[in-house]
Amino acid sequence: APRHRASQNVHRASGRTLPIRMASTPSSLKEERQLRKLGSWIDRDTRNVPMDNQVEALAERFYAPLSSVEDLQKQGHGWGDISILLAMAQELSRKDPTHNDTTANALSKIQIIQLTSKSWSETAHMAGLRLDPIITTIAQTYESQHAGLSTAQARRM
Repeated sequence: APRHRASQNVHRASGRTLPIRMASTPSSLKEERQLRKLGSWIDRDTRNVPMDNQVEALAERFYAPLSSVEDLQKQGHGWGDISILLAMAQELSRKDPTHNDTTANALSKIQIIQLTSKSWSETAHMAGLRLDPIITTIAQTYESQHAGLSTAQARRM
């Protein structure tokens, strides 16, 4: 029986066999599920939030131009996915400010990577990022949005 290394997978692209790191280690699967859950919670809780309010909140939170957030929304991304993309872009610009001096510049790179990846963990890996700081940022984003929604709902009563 052939021996398989847990940290590698074989991917065939253009007739070439390339070794890549597996995105399906137990911890990355757990992180992937956690990130997807947070994204879906953001989607659920912002369903009735006016678009302009959400665009402004995310642009401010991630130091991104309003036009970048609007473009993501127009491309059909939900607010959860937009938050994750912006968190990854912010992390990439923090990690490599020489090549990604702004969140907007880093966002372009993250979007290109996302087009070819199958998961958030693979996108992060291909960008040279770890998911745990991104999960922390998304959790904080969710908490602040959730607290803001609860306050707004309480004022309406």
